[in-house]
Parts: sequence; structure tokens; C-alpha cells
Amino acid sequence: MWGAGALLIIFVLAVAGFAFLFDPNALRDDITRIVEKQTGRQLAIEGDLSLSYFPWLGFEAGSTTLSNAPGFDEPVMASFESASASVKLLPLLQRRVELSKVTLDGVDLKLAVNAEGVSNWDDLAALQGEDTGDDPDSDGTGFSTQGVGGIELNEARISYADATTGDSYLIKDLELQTGPLVPGTAFELAARGDIEAGSLEIAGPVSLSGQVQIDDDGTLRITTPVMTLAATGAGVPGDQLAVTLEAPALVLGETTLELEAPVLAMTGTGGGDPWSRMEGTLGAASLTLEDFERFDAPTVTFKGTIESPDLPVEQLEAAMSGQQLQGSLEHGAAAIDVVQAQLLGLSLSSRKVKVSNIYEDIVIEAPIDVKQFVPIDLLRKLGFTDIVTADPDALKSSSFTANARYGPDSMGVKNLKGMVDGTAVSGSVRMMTSGEVRFDITADAVNLDRYRAPAEEADADGGAVAIADIEIPAEALRELALEGTLNIGSMELVGLKTADVTLGIRAAGGDVRVKPARAALYGGSYVGDIRLDARNAVPVLSLNESLENVQFGPFAKDLLGDTKLSGKVDGRITVSAQGRTSHELTSSANGDAVFKFTDGAYEGTDIWHRVRSARAVIKGTPAPAEAAGDRTRFADLSGSATISNGVLTSKDLSMVLPFMKVRGEGSMVLLTQEVDFRLKGDIVDRPELDADVNDLVGVTVPIKMTGTISEPSIGVDMKAVLAELAKKKLLDRIGLGGKSAADAGGEAGAEAEEPKDVKEELEDKLKDKLKGIFGGG
Repeated sequence: MWGAGALLIIFVLAVAGFAFLFDPNALRDDITRIVEKQTGRQLAIEGDLSLSYFPWLGFEAGSTTLSNAPGFDEPVMASFESASASVKLLPLLQRRVELSKVTLDGVDLKLAVNAEGVSNWDDLAALQGEDTGDDPDSDGTGFSTQGVGGIELNEARISYADATTGDSYLIKDLELQTGPLVPGTAFELAARGDIEAGSLEIAGPVSLSGQVQIDDDGTLRITTPVMTLAATGAGVPGDQLAVTLEAPALVLGETTLELEAPVLAMTGTGGGDPWSRMEGTLGAASLTLEDFERFDAPTVTFKGTIESPDLPVEQLEAAMSGQQLQGSLEHGAAAIDVVQAQLLGLSLSSRKVKVSNIYEDIVIEAPIDVKQFVPIDLLRKLGFTDIVTADPDALKSSSFTANARYGPDSMGVKNLKGMVDGTAVSGSVRMMTSGEVRFDITADAVNLDRYRAPAEEADADGGAVAIADIEIPAEALRELALEGTLNIGSMELVGLKTADVTLGIRAAGGDVRVKPARAALYGGSYVGDIRLDARNAVPVLSLNESLENVQFGPFAKDLLGDTKLSGKVDGRITVSAQGRTSHELTSSANGDAVFKFTDGAYEGTDIWHRVRSARAVIKGTPAPAEAAGDRTRFADLSGSATISNGVLTSKDLSMVLPFMKVRGEGSMVLLTQEVDFRLKGDIVDRPELDADVNDLVGVTVPIKMTGTISEPSIGVDMKAVLAELAKKKLLDRIGLGGKSAADAGGEAGAEAEEPKDVKEELEDKLKDKLKGIFGGG
């Protein structure tokens, strides 16, 4: 007991004498010389060195710098403003070293890789493997280290720059504290600072906490690590993205990083592009990073929500799971296998999702399979709540597969194959970053009338409903950007049935054009060029359309609901119009048209029967028998027309009936479809004409057509027919028969007015006859 006390007194006196006689600054040159010898670097201690003695042997150093390795621009690699540490004195008597907390203030560490791929710490790392030949514990007389009371960094700054990749990172205002560092025992770690990732264009506060343990082989283990980052900058989607990474454990080996069951929580805020607010959670069974380059994560899950005024829904929810995520940090690429996702009520799956070019213009590619869903439910979720279709069963079933791609220039799908309400659809669709949509779609058969708004009921008399006045959506058309082709095997629209439809559609800035527009139509064909220019205040419509060999009967019946006119029609119409509504467009239409019907008929009136009935009245013979069906057949009906301010006018109507040639003129108001045509038909001599009605040759039959194009009313002026037949009978009775307007004028299609010499001849003969009848005078 007394011996130990005496030894302690001697030790205290020795320490006191040492403190009184020893100047620590005398060691400055020795320290710098040793560092230079061991490292080849220059150590400059600019501040004072000082010691404290009891109960700790303390050491403090002022401003100190360590030079950089050769080949680097920065002259200094590391520096600090001050440093302090101490050793407990009494344990030294038992050959135990107990260090207090090591404190470093103002540390500035510059890590760099030059253009040749050499780092400025390679030479220092190589020294760790060298054998100095000294082993203080080899004879059992050395000191044993019991640990360090902790490490504290204040206002530290650590930078990293890689000249081979251009990457740069900086952590500034770093504050780091640890608990006691005892070999084989975990210690608490807490660090926070501000990070700037120049190559990623992000910056913000970052933190790390957890329980750290360093194994004998140098493996670093962190239990319950928590890492946070609140990032801003051009590389951040939105204004700010807060990220928190938590895991039960993190293991950092020499070349490997492993995270057990990591969970990454994200919260983003912004001005609406791409979100106003975003929340998401990404998890995995584990995450392994090999060589700090290749990563592997099984059983990946994601769940999140996005809010933005730019989205068609108030809140977009998404969920995803994947079997295996693998990738490369060096190449900025990743792939995830067997993906299942839910978005807007859709169930999607993909065999593999590939992501490339992550650090610059990211590209995502995946074959996708969208399970059967209800399209109208999706549309209503997207805000289209007022959709009502003519067919209540429309938009009730859809599914498709495709190869999806998102890239810096566009996003879309190709190799699309799907079904919409029984219609097979294929093709591709792309949305460009400019907002333009490019497409090439093919459908086998579709009835578009199912998807139109319910039609108004026809009037009580069965007539067609008047043309609705529809406002031209000029503003929406100016926002429309489309370019593509639509091919449809068979289509029904506004009652019309078409096949082999091809529509080339282009819309840009309000200029909408459909060219080519082609279709097989009721045994014939349709070709059109349609343009609606809404770039100016008043939209302008241009049409150039033609029909060839179209069966007009079924065509008009499907379009108008009923028709009395049939035949094969060829025609062309060229029109321009301007207006803010469909009525204004129709009423302002100007242009021209030509048409020709062949082998046709008009149902409801048998002109030939009515003429023969008039003859029977004059002749006093029985009326002719009713023909099967009340119709008038014709071989040809043709004409041309001009269109002015919505009124179609024709002056050269021509129609060839079996026993009559008709000519005439008239007009139609396009908006109301009202018609007013005045025709004259001359009965002509044909071999087929029955011998008992030869006396009808040369008779002119006035014909009038009024009403609407869908419900025309054709009338024959029987008074005029009777008068002409009576006149002809009178002339025959007085011996002047055989001359007629048709005879005098040549063919029945000639002008109705008789030449002057023929009229005078007839009048002279009539006077002679009358003189004989009435005795002269």
C-alpha cells in the first residue's frame, strides 16, 4: 500500500517537473520531419502546440496543413484549425492507454482523382500495408489501447472531385459526434451537414445516425441507420425532395455495401411540374452493392401518391412490386423483373422493366400487359364525369399489351395490341415533349355511333331532326397537336357503313387537316381532303370530296333515315366556308359540285303512269293498270351546281327516263335542306314505246320537286299535260297532227320554244281549217 502511494507521489512530481521544464513546441520540427519521412508530404503546424498534465495528459495543436500528392492542382490536401486529445495518466502505470474524446475543428479534406485515374490518397493507403519492423507488444511489455472517448468534428468540410467522370461532391458545415470507441464494442454516431452534388445538380442538408461497430477485418456495421436528405436544385423534380432511408442494419465491407430490409421514404413539393406534392415509399428485402457499382435488391415494392394541378385527377395513387432489381451505378442502368403495378384502377404487369441513362436523359422501357378494365370508369377518374354514350354498354371492357417507352424526347407505346368493346386495335402512339401526339392505329371493326351522345328523337312525322348548331371549339383546336394515320377495317358513323377506311390526320396550332381520307362506301369509294383552320378568330372550313360508283339508296337511307332516290352516283364537291358554329359554316358555304346518277329510280311517283292516265281521260279510254310499285325509273340523272352563301343552285339538270328526257333547274338551301326544282320532260319516240300511245310523243310534262332532300315531294302538272293532250287531239282532228314541239325542235331535249317559221306554218293551216268549218270569213 505504502509502496504504491510513494510511487504515485514520485509519478506526480515527475509529471510536474516535466511540465515545468518541457516545451512541446520543440517537437514541431521533429513531427514534421517524421511525417515527411513516412509519407513524403509536407506537414505545416502553424499554430502553437500545448500540453495539459493531470489527470489527463492533454495535447492541443493549432492550425495545421498537409500537402497534396504530386500531380494535383490544390497545394493542400487536408487541414484543420485546431485539434485536441488527451490520455488518462494513471492507467499508463498499468500500461493501459485511455484516450479522451478527439476533437477537430475546421477540418478541410480535399479528395480528388486526376485525369489519369490516380487519387490523392493512393500513396497514403499504400503505407498501411508496409511493415515497419516494430511490434511494441511482441515481448509482452507494450501498452494496450483501451479505446477512444469519442471523435468530434466541428465545421468540417469534405470535397471530392473526379476528373475522369466530371463528378463532384461537397459536404460542408459537417458536425460529427461519436460515443466512446472501444474495440469490439458498438458506438453511437450522429452526423449532419450540407451536401452539394454538382454532377447531379442537387444540394441540401444531410444527416446520418446509428450504432457503429468496426470488426477486426475492417468491416463497418451500422445498426438501425437513419439517413436523411432534403434536396433542392435543378436535378430535383419539383422544388424540394426530402428522402429518408432506414434499415435494421448496414454492413460496409472493403468492396461491398449491404442494407437489410431498407425502406426509402420520399416527400416532394413543387409548383405543379411534375407535382405539387408527392409521397412515396420504396422498400426491398435487401440491397447489396458490389464493388460500390453493381446493385441487387430482391422483392422490391413501391407505393405513392402525387398531387398536381396539371394532373387530370386530384390525387394519383400508384403501387408496384418487382421480383428482382439489378443494375449498375457506373453505367446508370437498372432492370426489374416480374413487375406488378396498380395505377388509376388499372392492373399492369411486365416481364422486365429496363432503365438506362439514369444520370442524364433517363430512358425507361418495358413490355406491359394491362388486364381487362372498364374504360368509362377510368375516364371518370380522369375527370370526364359527364360522358353519356348512345349505347349504355359502350366503354365497358378493354385490355391491351404493348411495348412502353419513356425517353427524353417522347413517351408512348408501340406493338400495341388490344380490345375495346370487342374491337381489335393495334399500332403505336407517342407523345412528344412538345406536346404533339403521333400515332398509327389500326382497328378491325368499330361502330362509332355507340360512343356518340344519345341522338335526339325524330319528329312525329318521321322527318329527320334539323342539323344541330354546334360551336366550333377553336381554343381546343389551337391546343391540339396530332400527326398520324388511322386505319379501320369497317366503320359505322352517323349511320354510314364504310370499309377499308384510311384517315391521315394532322393538327398543329389550330390548323386541322384530314388527308388522305379514303373509304370503300356502299359498293363504291370515297376520297376526301378536309381542312379546318381555326388559327384566326373565325374558323375556315375547306372540303374537297368525291364519290365514285356509290349505291345512293342504302347510302341515303343510313345517313338520312329514309330515301326515295336510288341509283349509282358519282360526284364531286369543293366548298369553303367560315363561321364560329356549324350553322354559320353551312350558311356561308361557297363552291361548286357535279354529280351523276345512273340506273336509278324515284320511289313514290310513277310519272309514266300518271301521263298515261291523263291520256286515258282525253281519249275516253280505261285508265292503265297500276304498275308493280309506285316508282319512276331513270337511266341517267346528272348536273352541275354552284354554291353561294349556303345555297346550291343548278341550271343544267338532266334526266333520261325510258320514254322521256328531262331538263331543268333549281336550288337547295344547305342548312334546311329545302329544295325547289322546276323540270320539263319531253316524251320521245323509242322502239320500246307501245304503239297505242304513240300519240304521246312530243308531249311536254312539267315536273316540280319541293320539300327537303330527305322528304322530297315530286309533282306532275297534270293540267298542263291534259291541256297539251287536248290541243294535240284537236290538231289531229282538224288534220294538223304530226307536228309538235318535239318535231319542230328536233330531239326532245331541245329548247321548248318553237322556231318562228314552224309556228307560222301551223297557224296558217289552222286558219284554213277553221275557215272550212265555219264557212270562211
